[in-house]
Amino acid sequence: MHVRFHLTLGEQVLDNEIFESLEQARPVIGKFIENYNREWLIHRLHLTSPLDYREDYERRKKGAA
Repeated sequence: MHVRFHLTLGEQVLDNEIFESLEQARPVIGKFIENYNREWLIHRLHLTSPLDYREDYERRKKGAA
């Protein structure tokens, strides 16, 4: 899944912006990551966002203990 994330980051941000410094790139990449984790529905995660999937995983893990 990490590979898909990096491809998407490239397609959505890095291929469309020219940054003059790391300091300039950080907030744009951070905003993309925040949006990706909260809003993107990932097929591999049963059409849930990465954040929702992680929260569900943690709940199931607690319930199994």
